[in-house]
Amino acid sequence: MTSQTFQFTNREMMKNGLQAAFQLHRAGDLAAAERTYRQILIDTSKDLNALHLLGLNLHEQGKDREAVVFLEQAVEIGPTIGVLYNSLGVARMALGDLRIAESCFRKAISLDSACEEARRNLAAVSLKLQGQTSVPKSPEASSRSTVAIGDSEQAEQILRQRLGEFPDDLNAYIKLARHWMERGKTREVIDLLSEPVERFPQSVELANCFGEAFGQENRHEEAEQIFKRLLERFPENVTAHVNYGVSQLAQERASEAVTSFERALELNPEFFRAYLLIAVSRRQSQQFDAAEMALQRALELRPGSSEALVELAHLERLRGNPQKGLEILTEILFRDPCHGPALLGLATCCEILADPDQVVQYCVKALKANAKFAPAHLLLGMVLASRLTPDKRARLELTEREELGERALLHLSSAAKFAPSAEAMEAWGAALINMGRHAEALGKIEESIRLASGFAPAHESLGKIYLEQGRIDDACAAFSAAVRFDPRRALAQFELARSKKVDDVPRSIQQVRGLLDRGDLPFREQVLMHFALAGLYDADKNYDAAFEHYQIANRLKCEDPRGLLRSGDREMQKRAQFHTQEFMEIFGEEYFREHSDRFGSESELPVFIVGMPRSGTTLVEQILSSHPDVYGAGERVDIADLTLTLPRRLNSEARYPQAASLLTQQVAREMADSYLEQLRKLAASALRVTDKMPINFRHLGFIARLFPRAQVIHVRRDPLDVCVSCFRQNLEWPFCDLDAAAIYFQGYRRLMAHWKEVTSLRILDVRYEELVANQEEESRRMVEFCGLPWDEACLDFQGSKRAVQTPSKWQVRQPVYHSSVGAWKRYERHLDSLKKVLPE
Repeated sequence: MTSQTFQFTNREMMKNGLQAAFQLHRAGDLAAAERTYRQILIDTSKDLNALHLLGLNLHEQGKDREAVVFLEQAVEIGPTIGVLYNSLGVARMALGDLRIAESCFRKAISLDSACEEARRNLAAVSLKLQGQTSVPKSPEASSRSTVAIGDSEQAEQILRQRLGEFPDDLNAYIKLARHWMERGKTREVIDLLSEPVERFPQSVELANCFGEAFGQENRHEEAEQIFKRLLERFPENVTAHVNYGVSQLAQERASEAVTSFERALELNPEFFRAYLLIAVSRRQSQQFDAAEMALQRALELRPGSSEALVELAHLERLRGNPQKGLEILTEILFRDPCHGPALLGLATCCEILADPDQVVQYCVKALKANAKFAPAHLLLGMVLASRLTPDKRARLELTEREELGERALLHLSSAAKFAPSAEAMEAWGAALINMGRHAEALGKIEESIRLASGFAPAHESLGKIYLEQGRIDDACAAFSAAVRFDPRRALAQFELARSKKVDDVPRSIQQVRGLLDRGDLPFREQVLMHFALAGLYDADKNYDAAFEHYQIANRLKCEDPRGLLRSGDREMQKRAQFHTQEFMEIFGEEYFREHSDRFGSESELPVFIVGMPRSGTTLVEQILSSHPDVYGAGERVDIADLTLTLPRRLNSEARYPQAASLLTQQVAREMADSYLEQLRKLAASALRVTDKMPINFRHLGFIARLFPRAQVIHVRRDPLDVCVSCFRQNLEWPFCDLDAAAIYFQGYRRLMAHWKEVTSLRILDVRYEELVANQEEESRRMVEFCGLPWDEACLDFQGSKRAVQTPSKWQVRQPVYHSSVGAWKRYERHLDSLKKVLPE
């Protein structure tokens, strides 16, 4: 039983001494605060904020009858302000006036649908009323009973019982449908109402509920037709006009939606939700000023409405003012720490401002107020999962990194437990995908789709799982479903374009171009959409247009406002040749002579597959991992993470690679054991485990200290094919900059030659072009190099069922193909500068 204490309807609180009273109130000096509030009311008897705060003050002192007097005066002055009814309901509930309290909470929710405290209070008073209610014996009594039961767990059982006894009880149908709608059971609502909606054609509320269920299932065309037919019979129904507009808006027909909402306002000029939806429509049409005007009108009708303020914050963010949006949202969260939409909006603003700590702060605050508040668990889980980035991992042991992942999963599972929803289940599944736990993730994603069959992000995540498991046709179907439900799902568009399985390429080109021309896609989605469009032009054999969009996508990546790289930084790093010389100087002949007996482990378990990205490392690993004694671990970040922990482990300010000169045998052994432990968790019985992180070529000096007996397979490929292929794959810098990629390639060549000269590592060179041309011969050579007997399964690598997390996952399930050899020639006219830099 709570009240949204200290919610103010305007900024007049700073006047007439109200601020002083408020500070006394917050400090717990209730008597002094009461005296000050009363003095203000002597001077200004209708001061809404003073009336409201005095009522709350008296309630906190246990003077609820007197509190009701002042709160009722506040409600009379501000009859459209939901929080006032919530506060009045709290006082009435304390007096035992449960029916009146229930009515107040329902009124608060009707005025402000985002008022979470009123919902919690309604649930509390309903539970109290439940003890006074028995199962009624008539439809009329049933109607009264379900109001009393409210949101209790027994509501569904009672309503089902009523419909069994009285199948013509229209009110029971409506209440059961609403009960299910609140819990996301929209498919059940559609099944429930399909017959009654025909039997009760005069029930406007039943038809509206039926159409809303289709809308929540993302079946917007069907919903639109329901509302259209309803308006033909009842053209004056305001709710139907609004619902009609919502279905149009969901189909990206914003101007038609505005017309529907304006018609609703003609019928009811003070319909708050119509103004709010006009604002949303205008915002989606990039008409920001018109959107703000609609929001101001909505706020005039409901001063301080959290719902309108959240939309205003969204508008400010899109205008390029995330800080202003953040300020609006923090004001809402000050009043109500458990306001879900405000918390989610704050997370978006903080992402733009690169300030995740503030998200954590508000989530923790919300969970202190309500340990079962699902949005806070959801956001905390997502933030913790995001902290497994390379710069953050540098401060973590591998076991600590696992613990952080488990903490993230704990919060995500809590979100799904406390408020089961498609969004929560999808976020849980997405985190599991990123941790490589695909079998577990699949169940979560399937549950997300069960809860909301039209939830596009879940279909997108399902596509990722299927793709990594090699279920190519299923992946395409899932990505297609995501695009069908929401064409703006950029990752799904990108993956479909890469699949080369798009049925209607010209139509897809037109769709993606249209989305880009609108100019309202977030930064990351713009990048993916340009890559998608480039891939579609490739499929259409329009290689000049394809390269143009590869250039645009990569230029955007290089200009990412959240990235650390700027043009000056890139030039500096190009000149430094990516520290190649530094690696060669630290890990020289003398280094390995001095440390020849100070290695970490003699294990031959790890097989490191290295080379440039897009050189063929995935193909090599897929062939080897088809051997029954080999486990393919994919692109492991563990070696890079271990190098980043060197300064901390050695208690030195020197950073890698300089810190490697201080590496002792004991620390080398600890690091080697830590790495091997991770591999054994993946495959306890395997004789060899492959780690195909291509850029481990930079760390072969470090690897030689940890595992001098490890096998290294170095995959080589034509430098033009490598650099162009990287440019087409949405990789990070330097691979999104052709000049930088060329310089990186030169450094890679020098470094590989150096490792062969100074380390004792066994390194097998495999040329991609020869592997494609002579698969069996080259495969036998690789298996023999690993010290294993030949197995024919290595020739059927595309049948492997293991998950693959790599840019090559579309190709890896196919037999060896030759079209990638010399593919750079399609774009030759654009590669003059690249050809000048790269070696022959």
